[in-house]
Parts: sequence; C-alpha cells; structure tokens
Amino acid sequence: MSEYNSQPNAVPVQNFQPPDNASLRQRLLELFEENLGNRPEPPGQTTFAVGYTRVSSDMQLDGTSLEDQDKRIVAYIDEQGWTLHDMLTDPAQSGRNGKRPSFQRLKKLIREGRVQVLVVDRIDRIARHLPTFLEFIDLLRRANVRLVSLREGIDYRKPWGKLVLYILGALAEFYSDVLSQEIRNKRLMDAANGKLAPTYRFGYCKGDCSACTDPNGEQYCPFFGGPDQRGSYFRMAHPIESRAVQMMFDWYAEGRDSYADVARRLNEAICTLPDGTEVRFRTKGRVGVTPPGRFDADAVREIVSNPIYTGRVTYAGSTQDGHKFRQPREVFPGQGLHPALIDDFTFLKAQQIRKSRYARPDSRANPARAFPLSRLLVCAHRHGPLRTHSVGQHRYYMDKVCQLKHGEKHQPHLKAASLEAQVREIVGELQLPEAWIRRTLAYLFFDEGETALLQDRLALQQRLESNIYLLRQGFISTADFQRRRAAILTAMQSLEVTAAPASQEALALLQNLPALLAALEPEEENALYRALFTSIVVEGEAPVSLEVYPAFQPLHLRFALPGTHQPLRGPYPLP
Repeated sequence: MSEYNSQPNAVPVQNFQPPDNASLRQRLLELFEENLGNRPEPPGQTTFAVGYTRVSSDMQLDGTSLEDQDKRIVAYIDEQGWTLHDMLTDPAQSGRNGKRPSFQRLKKLIREGRVQVLVVDRIDRIARHLPTFLEFIDLLRRANVRLVSLREGIDYRKPWGKLVLYILGALAEFYSDVLSQEIRNKRLMDAANGKLAPTYRFGYCKGDCSACTDPNGEQYCPFFGGPDQRGSYFRMAHPIESRAVQMMFDWYAEGRDSYADVARRLNEAICTLPDGTEVRFRTKGRVGVTPPGRFDADAVREIVSNPIYTGRVTYAGSTQDGHKFRQPREVFPGQGLHPALIDDFTFLKAQQIRKSRYARPDSRANPARAFPLSRLLVCAHRHGPLRTHSVGQHRYYMDKVCQLKHGEKHQPHLKAASLEAQVREIVGELQLPEAWIRRTLAYLFFDEGETALLQDRLALQQRLESNIYLLRQGFISTADFQRRRAAILTAMQSLEVTAAPASQEALALLQNLPALLAALEPEEENALYRALFTSIVVEGEAPVSLEVYPAFQPLHLRFALPGTHQPLRGPYPLP
C-alpha cells in the first residue's frame, strides 16, 4: 500500500473522479455571479455612494462622454436604493496623472470614512497607471469601501473580483502605454509636417466660424457665426488675439517692460473692431476648467517665449511614463499652415532680452541694469566666472567665490563702466576685411547671404547669354537686344550690396566699429561680444587675454591692450 493510501481519511487514487466540463462551467458562473454586485441593499439600511467620472482630453468635452457616464452612474445608484453623496468629475485629465483635483478629493472623502460605495463607469476611469491604480485599490480595502464598475460588473472584495480587477488594471496601463506611443508618433509627424497641435492656441483659431467652439468665439469674435475663414490654413489668425500677441512682443522687445508690465498694459488696452465695437483683450482660458480672463506675468512669458508665432511648429513630447517635457525639443518649419504673427527679428530681440534679464527683477519702476560683458568675464587666477552686481546706479563685475575665501581676495570688484570701455576700445580697433564686410551686407537682403546673391547673378548672366544667342540667330532685333540688355544690367547693378541706402549706412558702421558699438543697445552689444569671444580673462582691473571662436582667429593679431601694440596675454594665448 502506498504512503498516500495509508493516511487516515485518504481518498483512494483509483476512486478519484475529475469534474466534467459542465460542472466546471457551472462553478465559474457561480463565482462570477458572486462578484456582479448588482443585488439591492436590504430595506432599512442607508448606503452612501459616490460617483466618479473622467475624460482624458479637451476634445472629449465636446461630446457626451461625461454626461453619459454621469447618467449611468446616477441611474444605477437610484436602482440600488443608495444615497448619492457626491458626484466627482475630472474633465480633460489623463488617467496617468495621479494628482487629478477630483481624484484627490475622492481619496480624502474615503480616508474620512464618508464613502461606503464607489461607482465608476469603467475601471480605467480610476487610473491608467498601475502603481496609482493598486495604491487606490489598497486604500479602498483599508477603508472597507465597495467598488462597483458598471461596465465590468466587479466587486473587488471577492477573490475572483480581485483577480479580474488587477488584470483589468494592468491591461488599462498597457493600453495607455501603446496609445501614448501612437499619440507621440502622430504629434511628432504632424509637427514635422507643419501642423500645430489640435489644442486651442492663443492668437490662433480653427477658422470654422459657422460652427465655432473657440472660448473666445461667441460674443467676442466679430466673425463668429459667419462663413468659414480658414481657407488653406490649418490655423488662422484670431482677429483679436493676434493683435494682443503682436502688442506683447512689440512692448517686450523695447526692453523697458517686464512680463508684469506687459500684462498690465494689455489688460488696460482696448481693441477697436472694424465696425467700431470696443472689446477688452482677454486670455483664452481652458475649456471646461478656466474661463477667459485677465493676463498675468506667466501668461505673457509663455507667449513671448513661444516660436510658433513666427510661423514655426514646436514639439516637446513626453516620457514613457507620460510626463510632458516643459521645453520644446524640436522646432520645425511651419510649412505655411498657420500665419506668422511676428517677424523673426522681433522674436530674436525678445529672446535676447529674456536671456539678459535671467532672474533679475526688471520693470518700468525698477529697471534692471544692463551688463554688456555678462557671462563672458573669467578670473585669471582661478578661472572662475565673474558675476554681475549693482548697487543703486553703480554696476560692478565681481568674483563672489574669491571674496568668500579669507586671505585670497586677489580679484577686486571691477567697475563695469571702466572695464566695458576698455573692451569697447579693443574691439573698436578692429578693421574688418573687405570680404567679410561684403558677406555681412549680403545678409541684409538675402537669408542665405552670398550664396543666394551669386545664384541670382548667375541667373541674370545666363539670361544675357541667351539674348546674345537669339540676336546672333536673328530671332530678335538689335533694338530688342539693347532693351533687354539694359534691363539685365540694371538688375545686376541692383544686386550690388553697396548700392542701396541701407547698405551705405551699414557699410559706414562696419568700417567704423566704435560708432557701431556706440549705436548698440547693451543687450545687442553683449550678443556681439558673445559671438566673437568664448571668454575675456581679467586680472586686477583690466582684461589680459581674449579667447575667440575659430572663425575669428584671423583677427587675433589685431586684439591688443588699449593704447599699446602688445597682444593680450594670459592663460588663453591666441595663436
């Protein structure tokens, strides 16, 4: 006899009968029915229930998703005879975000013991992030709160319900990961093709005036309810918001206003429409979350730093966990699918002012001090950067680390005006080569510089040669040839970079660098120095060495100490 059969009450192996398929199926159905949670409560008992609904994006708010969820949950609670304690909603909130406002309130109610039953339309309304999902389920278990999902019909307190619940939670996260990857790829391809994201952007609208849903449409936009205006554009300029964008950039690029100053001026300004109607500028807000309202410094900063207003498209993307990058990682050409509201020069000037201000306070009431040598000066002893500092009307460059070390205060505070005058004198001694001047002037008229200039000249030369051939073959008369030749020569002369009045003014400045430096704003002067030098080494109260970029090394012999012909010395000797 085997060891198994020798035990008391053991069932002989030969008498064991495995269950058939019908009995297994019946048992599974019994287990599943135990978890449906559809049985009404016994009479005389009051059960407090809370409903929770959510949709992921602004676009879903235009449909009936939230409304449908709400109706089904309320109808189910009434059917069970429960008391609806609260209905919490998170519109336009991703399920991967565990810090949704209503979701946080729901957890607070559960911890306070004010919820007995939580009813959701689907399990994935709770979360599409498995750790967040499991943490919430554990909170329900500890608070003895019953969870009812209408679509899946699950009571998580039963073993079978727990198994199905965890599987559905994992599948929800898997689906979210796959969907997020597809959305990231789609948005990247749209950005590369010049399309803005489908969300509402201040300054632009969809142009669907006859069926407008823009927050700044009805009772605000003069085109609301009229014929569609979009045409060939994917986005068109909003007739009121686009003016606000242009005013923001123009005011900020002047260099006298802070973000708060621009916001204040914009809130006080009035926009006059073609029919004489006057309206106040306002933000676009967020659909279903924040209504349009007044501008603040943060709103101005986001707009002034955004390159989409030059006609380009940005792409920031997100990580695999769904966390969005705050700064754009790619900037693509706009492909003409939305109009540029400002020119490149105004945008670049605004960015230079932003960088020069950094974290310093700057406003009309408290203007920031300008430092043309900012982020360029280096201490000759310890090779550390010198910082800018201002006291009242006095400006200084100082080595803070050096000042903190006792017995090692080798680098005194430098008066900014004196040091800037020395650097300005050094740079003013330069004589730019003629070829460099012509190349610089070419960029006044052509984005590609001399390359485009040479291409246009070559095209005109080929036209002249073609007309010479036609004259020799007898296809045109001598009078026609002379007329065509004169037009071609006039066009060639217009391509001479020194011919236009603007070129003459620029040529005078390039041949007289001291006059050019005197005409520059402090931010522009700083941009010029940073384009020339990687660093300026100082010792005591004077510069002792310059480090130039490789492109400007042919000019290194011209950099000399003020009033002498000796090249600058230092730890960064020029070749």
